[in-house]
Amino acid sequence: LVDFVGNVLGFEQTTFDYPMPDDVMAFARSATSRILRRHRSVPRERIAGLGIASPFYLSHWDDDIGAPPGRFDAWRHIDSRATLDDAFAWPVYLFNDATVSASAELMFGYSGEEIIGQSIFLLIPSDRQLEETTLIELIKTGKRVQQYETIRRRKGGSCIQVSLTVSPIMDANGLVNAVSTIARDITARKQTEEMMTQQRRLIELSYEPIFAWEIDQGIVEWNRGCEQLYGYTRSEALGHSSNRLLQSRLPAPLGTIQAELEQTGEWTGEIHHRTKDGRDVLVASRWGLLKTNGRSLVLETNRDITQLRQSETMILKKNKDLETLLYVTSHDLKEPLRAIESFSVLIQERYANRLDEKGQDFLRRIVRATQRLDQLLTDILDLSRAQRMDPPVDDIDAEQLVHEVLRRLEKRIK
Repeated sequence: LVDFVGNVLGFEQTTFDYPMPDDVMAFARSATSRILRRHRSVPRERIAGLGIASPFYLSHWDDDIGAPPGRFDAWRHIDSRATLDDAFAWPVYLFNDATVSASAELMFGYSGEEIIGQSIFLLIPSDRQLEETTLIELIKTGKRVQQYETIRRRKGGSCIQVSLTVSPIMDANGLVNAVSTIARDITARKQTEEMMTQQRRLIELSYEPIFAWEIDQGIVEWNRGCEQLYGYTRSEALGHSSNRLLQSRLPAPLGTIQAELEQTGEWTGEIHHRTKDGRDVLVASRWGLLKTNGRSLVLETNRDITQLRQSETMILKKNKDLETLLYVTSHDLKEPLRAIESFSVLIQERYANRLDEKGQDFLRRIVRATQRLDQLLTDILDLSRAQRMDPPVDDIDAEQLVHEVLRRLEKRIK
Protein backbone atom coordinates (compact mmCIF):
# COMPACT_ATOMS: atom_id res chain seq x y z
CA LEU A 1 0.00 0.00 0.00
CA VAL A 2 1.65 3.24 -1.18
CA ASP A 3 0.52 6.76 -0.40
CA PHE A 4 0.40 9.78 -2.71
CA VAL A 5 4.10 10.70 -2.32
CA GLY A 6 5.48 7.17 -2.57
CA ASN A 7 5.67 6.19 1.11
CA VAL A 8 5.00 2.47 1.61
CA LEU A 9 2.25 2.03 4.23
CA GLY A 10 1.78 -1.72 3.94
CA PHE A 11 3.86 -4.50 2.44
CA GLU A 12 3.60 -8.31 2.12
CA GLN A 13 5.54 -10.84 0.12
CA THR A 14 5.70 -14.59 -0.48
CA THR A 15 7.74 -17.11 -2.48
CA PHE A 16 6.60 -19.80 -4.90
CA ASP A 17 8.64 -22.67 -6.30
CA TYR A 18 6.59 -22.31 -9.45
CA PRO A 19 3.99 -19.53 -9.45
CA MET A 20 0.64 -20.89 -10.63
CA PRO A 21 -2.32 -18.65 -11.52
CA ASP A 22 -4.62 -19.82 -8.72
CA ASP A 23 -1.89 -19.47 -6.07
CA VAL A 24 -0.89 -15.99 -7.25
CA MET A 25 -4.48 -14.74 -7.42
CA ALA A 26 -5.23 -16.17 -3.96
CA PHE A 27 -2.18 -14.44 -2.49
CA ALA A 28 -3.15 -11.13 -4.12
CA ARG A 29 -6.62 -11.29 -2.54
CA SER A 30 -5.49 -12.42 0.90
CA ALA A 31 -2.51 -10.05 1.13
CA THR A 32 -4.67 -7.08 0.08
CA SER A 33 -7.26 -8.02 2.70
CA ARG A 34 -4.66 -8.25 5.46
CA ILE A 35 -3.05 -4.92 4.55
CA LEU A 36 -6.39 -3.14 4.54
CA ARG A 37 -7.31 -4.63 7.93
CA ARG A 38 -4.06 -3.27 9.37
CA HIS A 39 -4.84 0.16 7.95
CA ARG A 40 -8.50 0.64 8.73
CA SER A 41 -7.96 4.39 8.84
CA VAL A 42 -7.44 4.44 5.09
CA PRO A 43 -10.82 5.09 3.41
CA ARG A 44 -11.55 2.42 0.80
CA GLU A 45 -12.74 5.05 -1.65
CA ARG A 46 -9.29 6.61 -1.52
CA ILE A 47 -7.62 3.56 -3.04
CA ALA A 48 -6.81 4.43 -6.65
CA GLY A 49 -6.11 0.99 -8.01
CA LEU A 50 -4.00 -2.12 -8.04
CA GLY A 51 -0.70 -2.09 -9.94
CA ILE A 52 0.84 -5.31 -11.26
CA ALA A 53 4.41 -5.67 -12.54
CA SER A 54 4.57 -9.09 -14.14
CA PRO A 55 6.62 -10.81 -16.85
CA PHE A 56 4.78 -11.20 -20.11
CA TYR A 57 4.30 -14.70 -21.56
CA LEU A 58 4.79 -16.68 -18.33
CA SER A 59 3.68 -19.79 -20.23
CA HIS A 60 7.05 -19.74 -22.05
CA TRP A 61 9.18 -19.77 -18.91
CA ASP A 62 9.49 -23.54 -18.41
CA ASP A 63 13.00 -23.87 -19.82
CA ASP A 64 14.23 -20.53 -18.43
CA ILE A 65 13.69 -21.50 -14.78
CA GLY A 66 14.04 -25.28 -15.10
CA ALA A 67 10.36 -26.15 -14.48
CA PRO A 68 8.89 -29.48 -15.59
CA PRO A 69 7.62 -29.34 -19.18
CA GLY A 70 4.10 -27.96 -19.43
CA ARG A 71 4.08 -26.72 -15.83
CA PHE A 72 3.32 -23.16 -16.91
CA ASP A 73 0.69 -24.05 -19.51
CA ALA A 74 -2.00 -22.78 -17.12
CA TRP A 75 -0.88 -19.22 -17.82
CA ARG A 76 -1.88 -19.61 -21.47
CA HIS A 77 -5.56 -19.59 -20.58
CA ILE A 78 -5.79 -16.80 -18.01
CA ASP A 79 -6.06 -13.03 -18.25
CA SER A 80 -4.38 -11.81 -15.05
CA ARG A 81 -5.73 -8.31 -15.32
CA ALA A 82 -9.31 -9.42 -15.97
CA THR A 83 -9.23 -11.97 -13.15
CA LEU A 84 -8.01 -9.42 -10.58
CA ASP A 85 -10.32 -6.77 -11.99
CA ASP A 86 -13.24 -9.05 -11.09
CA ALA A 87 -11.87 -9.57 -7.56
CA PHE A 88 -11.43 -5.90 -6.62
CA ALA A 89 -13.46 -2.74 -6.84
CA TRP A 90 -10.52 -0.67 -8.07
CA PRO A 91 -8.88 -0.32 -11.50
CA VAL A 92 -6.08 -2.80 -12.24
CA TYR A 93 -2.92 -1.59 -14.01
CA LEU A 94 -0.67 -4.22 -15.63
CA PHE A 95 2.93 -3.49 -16.70
CA ASN A 96 5.83 -5.62 -17.88
CA ASP A 97 8.16 -5.90 -14.88
CA ALA A 98 11.31 -6.03 -17.02
CA THR A 99 10.42 -2.79 -18.75
CA VAL A 100 9.50 -0.93 -15.59
CA SER A 101 12.24 -2.34 -13.38
CA ALA A 102 15.14 -2.34 -15.84
CA SER A 103 14.51 1.22 -17.06
CA ALA A 104 14.20 2.57 -13.53
CA GLU A 105 17.25 0.66 -12.32
CA LEU A 106 19.35 1.87 -15.24
CA MET A 107 18.24 5.45 -14.76
CA PHE A 108 18.48 5.78 -10.98
CA GLY A 109 20.85 2.96 -10.01
CA TYR A 110 18.61 1.44 -7.33
CA SER A 111 17.40 -2.13 -7.53
CA GLY A 112 13.77 -2.93 -6.77
CA GLU A 113 14.70 -4.30 -3.35
CA GLU A 114 16.54 -1.10 -2.45
CA ILE A 115 13.90 1.39 -3.55
CA ILE A 116 10.57 -0.27 -2.70
CA GLY A 117 9.26 1.19 0.52
CA GLN A 118 11.35 4.37 0.23
CA SER A 119 9.98 7.87 -0.14
CA ILE A 120 9.97 9.47 -3.57
CA PHE A 121 12.04 12.28 -2.05
CA LEU A 122 15.01 9.90 -2.02
CA LEU A 123 15.32 10.63 -5.75
CA ILE A 124 14.91 14.39 -5.40
CA PRO A 125 17.83 16.73 -4.57
CA SER A 126 17.40 18.79 -1.42
CA ASP A 127 17.11 22.03 -3.40
CA ARG A 128 14.22 20.53 -5.44
CA GLN A 129 12.03 19.29 -2.59
CA LEU A 130 9.74 22.33 -2.72
CA GLU A 131 9.43 21.88 -6.48
CA GLU A 132 8.10 18.32 -5.99
CA THR A 133 5.63 19.50 -3.38
CA THR A 134 4.34 22.13 -5.81
CA LEU A 135 3.94 19.48 -8.50
CA ILE A 136 1.96 17.25 -6.16
CA GLU A 137 -0.37 20.10 -5.24
CA LEU A 138 -0.93 20.75 -8.94
CA ILE A 139 -1.64 17.08 -9.62
CA LYS A 140 -4.17 17.04 -6.77
CA THR A 141 -6.29 19.43 -8.79
CA GLY A 142 -6.54 16.78 -11.53
CA LYS A 143 -4.14 18.43 -13.95
CA ARG A 144 -1.49 16.54 -15.90
CA VAL A 145 2.07 17.85 -16.25
CA GLN A 146 3.95 16.99 -19.43
CA GLN A 147 7.61 17.38 -20.40
CA TYR A 148 8.55 19.02 -17.14
CA GLU A 149 12.36 19.30 -17.12
CA THR A 150 14.09 19.05 -13.77
CA ILE A 151 16.88 17.31 -11.82
CA ARG A 152 16.76 13.93 -10.11
CA ARG A 153 19.34 12.21 -7.91
CA ARG A 154 20.80 8.78 -8.65
CA LYS A 155 22.17 6.27 -6.20
CA GLY A 156 25.56 7.54 -5.10
CA GLY A 157 24.51 11.19 -5.20
CA SER A 158 25.12 12.06 -8.84
CA CYS A 159 22.35 14.00 -10.58
CA ILE A 160 20.69 13.54 -13.95
CA GLN A 161 18.45 15.80 -15.96
CA VAL A 162 15.03 14.34 -16.65
CA SER A 163 11.82 15.17 -18.47
CA LEU A 164 8.77 14.19 -16.43
CA THR A 165 5.23 13.36 -17.39
CA VAL A 166 3.18 13.38 -14.20
CA SER A 167 -0.44 12.21 -14.28
CA PRO A 168 -3.10 11.97 -11.57
CA ILE A 169 -4.72 8.60 -10.84
CA MET A 170 -8.35 8.93 -9.78
CA ASP A 171 -10.74 6.60 -8.00
CA ALA A 172 -14.24 5.68 -9.11
CA ASN A 173 -15.55 8.93 -7.64
CA GLY A 174 -13.14 11.07 -9.63
CA LEU A 175 -10.93 11.89 -6.64
CA VAL A 176 -7.14 12.01 -7.08
CA ASN A 177 -5.49 9.60 -4.70
CA ALA A 178 -2.30 8.53 -6.51
CA VAL A 179 0.17 9.79 -9.09
CA SER A 180 1.91 8.20 -12.08
CA THR A 181 5.30 9.55 -13.12
CA ILE A 182 7.18 8.73 -16.31
CA ALA A 183 10.78 9.99 -16.31
CA ARG A 184 12.98 10.26 -19.38
CA ASP A 185 16.73 10.83 -19.03
CA ILE A 186 17.67 13.91 -21.06
CA THR A 187 21.16 14.45 -19.62
CA ALA A 188 22.95 13.70 -22.91
CA ARG A 189 20.59 15.98 -24.82
CA LYS A 190 21.09 18.80 -22.33
CA GLN A 191 24.88 18.42 -22.50
CA THR A 192 24.73 18.61 -26.28
CA GLU A 193 22.50 21.68 -26.09
CA GLU A 194 24.90 23.33 -23.62
CA MET A 195 27.87 22.60 -25.87
CA MET A 196 26.05 24.03 -28.88
CA THR A 197 25.04 27.08 -26.86
CA GLN A 198 28.67 27.70 -25.92
CA GLN A 199 29.77 27.26 -29.53
CA ARG A 200 27.01 29.64 -30.61
CA ARG A 201 28.25 32.25 -28.14
CA LEU A 202 31.83 31.89 -29.38
CA ILE A 203 30.64 32.28 -32.97
CA GLU A 204 28.63 35.33 -31.97
CA LEU A 205 31.72 36.94 -30.42
CA SER A 206 33.76 36.53 -33.61
CA TYR A 207 34.28 39.56 -35.84
CA GLU A 208 34.62 37.28 -38.87
CA PRO A 209 31.38 36.49 -40.73
CA ILE A 210 30.37 32.98 -39.61
CA PHE A 211 27.07 31.28 -40.29
CA ALA A 212 25.71 27.73 -40.32
CA TRP A 213 23.24 26.26 -42.78
CA GLU A 214 21.48 23.03 -43.67
CA ILE A 215 20.83 21.95 -47.22
CA ASP A 216 17.08 21.63 -46.67
CA GLN A 217 16.54 24.13 -43.83
CA GLY A 218 18.69 27.03 -45.02
CA ILE A 219 20.60 29.31 -42.63
CA VAL A 220 20.26 28.32 -38.95
CA GLU A 221 22.97 30.55 -37.40
CA TRP A 222 24.04 34.08 -38.35
CA ASN A 223 26.51 36.10 -36.25
CA ARG A 224 27.20 39.81 -35.94
CA GLY A 225 30.12 39.57 -38.36
CA CYS A 226 27.64 38.50 -41.05
CA GLU A 227 25.31 41.37 -40.18
CA GLN A 228 28.18 43.87 -40.52
CA LEU A 229 29.49 42.49 -43.82
CA TYR A 230 26.28 41.58 -45.64
CA GLY A 231 23.80 44.00 -44.06
CA TYR A 232 21.14 41.35 -43.31
CA THR A 233 19.98 40.99 -39.71
CA ARG A 234 19.77 37.57 -38.06
CA SER A 235 15.98 37.47 -38.42
CA GLU A 236 16.23 38.38 -42.12
CA ALA A 237 18.78 35.63 -42.83
CA LEU A 238 17.46 32.66 -40.83
CA GLY A 239 15.69 30.04 -42.92
CA HIS A 240 16.95 31.37 -46.26
CA SER A 241 19.33 29.62 -48.64
CA SER A 242 22.69 31.38 -48.35
CA ASN A 243 23.36 30.99 -52.08
CA ARG A 244 20.11 32.71 -53.00
CA LEU A 245 20.23 35.33 -50.26
CA LEU A 246 23.81 36.36 -51.08
CA GLN A 247 23.58 35.60 -54.82
CA SER A 248 26.72 33.48 -54.51
CA ARG A 249 29.02 32.99 -57.48
CA LEU A 250 30.91 29.81 -56.69
CA PRO A 251 34.19 28.69 -58.27
CA ALA A 252 32.65 25.26 -58.95
CA PRO A 253 29.13 23.77 -59.15
CA LEU A 254 27.46 23.48 -55.74
CA GLY A 255 27.00 19.74 -56.20
CA THR A 256 30.74 19.28 -56.72
CA ILE A 257 31.53 21.27 -53.58
CA GLN A 258 28.99 19.30 -51.53
CA ALA A 259 30.47 16.02 -52.77
CA GLU A 260 33.92 17.16 -51.57
CA LEU A 261 32.38 18.16 -48.24
CA GLU A 262 30.89 14.70 -47.79
CA GLN A 263 34.18 13.05 -48.68
CA THR A 264 36.68 15.20 -46.76
CA GLY A 265 34.51 17.13 -44.29
CA GLU A 266 35.77 20.54 -45.48
CA TRP A 267 36.13 22.85 -48.48
CA THR A 268 37.97 26.14 -49.10
CA GLY A 269 37.72 28.60 -51.95
CA GLU A 270 36.87 32.14 -53.00
CA ILE A 271 33.23 33.18 -53.44
CA HIS A 272 31.62 36.34 -54.80
CA HIS A 273 28.67 37.55 -52.67
CA ARG A 274 26.17 40.38 -53.07
CA THR A 275 25.34 42.44 -49.95
CA LYS A 276 21.93 43.80 -49.03
CA ASP A 277 22.82 47.25 -50.42
CA GLY A 278 24.01 45.75 -53.73
CA ARG A 279 27.77 45.73 -53.23
CA ASP A 280 29.86 42.85 -54.59
CA VAL A 281 32.27 41.36 -52.06
CA LEU A 282 34.86 38.65 -52.51
CA VAL A 283 35.42 36.33 -49.56
CA ALA A 284 37.90 33.61 -48.75
CA SER A 285 35.49 30.92 -47.58
CA ARG A 286 36.05 27.82 -45.46
CA TRP A 287 33.28 25.25 -45.07
CA GLY A 288 33.23 22.53 -42.43
CA LEU A 289 30.69 19.69 -42.27
CA LEU A 290 29.26 18.75 -38.86
CA LYS A 291 26.90 15.78 -38.51
CA THR A 292 24.98 15.65 -35.23
CA ASN A 293 21.62 14.24 -34.13
CA GLY A 294 20.82 13.16 -37.68
CA ARG A 295 21.46 16.67 -39.04
CA SER A 296 24.15 17.74 -41.52
CA LEU A 297 25.25 21.27 -40.66
CA VAL A 298 27.72 23.30 -42.72
CA LEU A 299 29.69 25.90 -40.76
CA GLU A 300 30.80 28.60 -43.20
CA THR A 301 33.55 31.02 -42.17
CA ASN A 302 34.23 33.92 -44.54
CA ARG A 303 36.93 36.58 -44.68
CA ASP A 304 36.38 39.68 -46.77
CA ILE A 305 39.30 39.95 -49.23
CA THR A 306 37.70 42.48 -51.57
CA GLN A 307 40.19 45.26 -50.72
CA LEU A 308 43.08 42.82 -50.77
CA ARG A 309 42.26 41.65 -54.31
CA GLN A 310 41.72 45.23 -55.47
CA SER A 311 45.11 46.21 -54.03
CA GLU A 312 46.78 43.24 -55.70
CA THR A 313 45.20 44.15 -59.03
CA MET A 314 46.36 47.75 -58.63
CA ILE A 315 49.91 46.64 -57.81
CA LEU A 316 49.98 44.33 -60.84
CA LYS A 317 48.79 47.17 -63.06
CA LYS A 318 51.41 49.55 -61.67
CA ASN A 319 54.11 46.92 -62.14
CA LYS A 320 53.00 46.47 -65.74
CA ASP A 321 53.11 50.23 -66.26
CA LEU A 322 56.59 50.32 -64.74
CA GLU A 323 57.74 47.54 -67.06
CA THR A 324 56.45 49.54 -70.03
CA LEU A 325 58.19 52.68 -68.78
CA LEU A 326 61.47 50.81 -68.32
CA TYR A 327 61.26 49.39 -71.82
CA VAL A 328 60.47 52.71 -73.46
CA THR A 329 62.99 54.64 -71.40
CA SER A 330 65.79 52.14 -71.99
CA HIS A 331 65.09 52.05 -75.70
CA ASP A 332 64.92 55.84 -76.06
CA LEU A 333 68.06 56.44 -73.99
CA LYS A 334 70.11 54.21 -76.23
CA GLU A 335 69.86 56.61 -79.19
CA PRO A 336 71.58 59.65 -77.65
CA LEU A 337 73.98 57.33 -75.80
CA ARG A 338 75.10 55.75 -79.07
CA ALA A 339 75.73 59.22 -80.49
CA ILE A 340 77.85 60.21 -77.48
CA GLU A 341 79.81 56.97 -77.69
CA SER A 342 80.32 57.25 -81.49
CA PHE A 343 81.56 60.84 -81.43
CA SER A 344 83.80 60.10 -78.45
CA VAL A 345 85.43 57.24 -80.36
CA LEU A 346 85.88 59.47 -83.45
CA ILE A 347 87.58 62.17 -81.37
CA GLN A 348 89.78 59.52 -79.80
CA GLU A 349 90.80 58.14 -83.21
CA ARG A 350 91.25 61.39 -85.16
CA TYR A 351 92.18 64.10 -82.68
CA ALA A 352 93.90 62.25 -79.84
CA ASN A 353 97.33 63.68 -80.89
CA ARG A 354 96.02 67.17 -80.36
CA LEU A 355 95.14 66.47 -76.73
CA ASP A 356 97.56 66.31 -73.90
CA GLU A 357 97.80 63.22 -71.70
CA LYS A 358 95.14 64.44 -69.29
CA GLY A 359 92.66 65.22 -72.09
CA GLN A 360 93.18 61.75 -73.59
CA ASP A 361 92.49 60.22 -70.17
CA PHE A 362 89.24 62.15 -69.90
CA LEU A 363 88.22 60.96 -73.33
CA ARG A 364 88.94 57.31 -72.49
CA ARG A 365 86.83 57.68 -69.34
CA ILE A 366 83.91 59.05 -71.40
CA VAL A 367 84.07 56.09 -73.82
CA ARG A 368 84.19 53.49 -71.01
CA ALA A 369 81.30 55.15 -69.16
CA THR A 370 79.09 55.24 -72.26
CA GLN A 371 79.85 51.59 -72.94
CA ARG A 372 78.93 50.60 -69.36
CA LEU A 373 75.71 52.61 -69.56
CA ASP A 374 74.89 51.02 -72.92
CA GLN A 375 75.32 47.54 -71.40
CA LEU A 376 73.14 48.54 -68.45
CA LEU A 377 70.35 49.71 -70.73
CA THR A 378 70.67 46.49 -72.74
CA ASP A 379 70.24 44.44 -69.56
CA ILE A 380 67.17 46.49 -68.59
CA LEU A 381 65.64 45.86 -72.01
CA ASP A 382 66.32 42.14 -71.72
CA LEU A 383 64.70 42.07 -68.27
CA SER A 384 61.66 43.94 -69.55
CA ARG A 385 61.28 41.49 -72.45
CA ALA A 386 61.62 38.52 -70.08
CA GLN A 387 58.89 39.89 -67.81
CA ARG A 388 56.57 40.22 -70.78
CA MET A 389 57.14 36.59 -71.81
CA ASP A 390 55.48 33.53 -70.29
CA PRO A 391 58.07 31.60 -68.26
CA PRO A 392 59.19 28.37 -69.92
CA VAL A 393 57.79 25.24 -68.33
CA ASP A 394 59.63 21.94 -68.57
CA ASP A 395 58.62 18.51 -67.37
CA ILE A 396 60.99 17.12 -64.76
CA ASP A 397 61.37 13.49 -63.80
CA ALA A 398 61.03 13.83 -60.02
CA GLU A 399 62.18 10.27 -59.39
CA GLN A 400 65.34 10.81 -61.40
CA LEU A 401 65.95 14.09 -59.56
CA VAL A 402 65.62 12.37 -56.16
CA HIS A 403 68.02 9.60 -57.21
CA GLU A 404 70.56 12.20 -58.37
CA VAL A 405 70.33 14.09 -55.06
CA LEU A 406 70.77 10.86 -53.10
CA ARG A 407 73.77 9.92 -55.24
CA ARG A 408 75.47 13.24 -54.61
CA LEU A 409 74.72 13.17 -50.88
CA GLU A 410 75.48 9.48 -50.45
CA LYS A 411 78.77 10.03 -48.61
CA ARG A 412 77.26 12.61 -46.24
CA ILE A 413 74.25 10.41 -45.54
CA LYS A 414 76.48 7.48 -44.63
